[in-house]
Amino acid sequence: MTRLLWDALGDVPDRRGRQGRQYELRSVLGIALAAMLAGANDLRAIWRWGRRLRPEALRLFGIESGRSPCHASYHYFFQALDADALAATLGRGTVRNLVCGAIVTPTEGAYGDQERHPGPASGRP
Repeated sequence: MTRLLWDALGDVPDRRGRQGRQYELRSVLGIALAAMLAGANDLRAIWRWGRRLRPEALRLFGIESGRSPCHASYHYFFQALDADALAATLGRGTVRNLVCGAIVTPTEGAYGDQERHPGPASGRP
């Protein structure tokens, strides 16, 4: 059975308090995973990658407001993330069974300033 990575991320339990849920867990995870696939290797790089996404690209991640999470949001998000549950959820499928979904590249308008960021950018995880 083929399953979207987006759907699998929705199965990860959210341990954040009610006040810490401005963004869906899978939205933040999706942006973080896409940023890491694009070369981000720390919270600041993940935040910068997400900040550069246009509102249309953020909507592909389920963020209707068009505003990406701030740097502190990623910090608190990863602090509360149940890494074992994430590994178990992703481990239930294999690479063959997970499909990433639509890909948005900078030439298609994922970033506001395309010349400075020529690398691929994933739209919906």
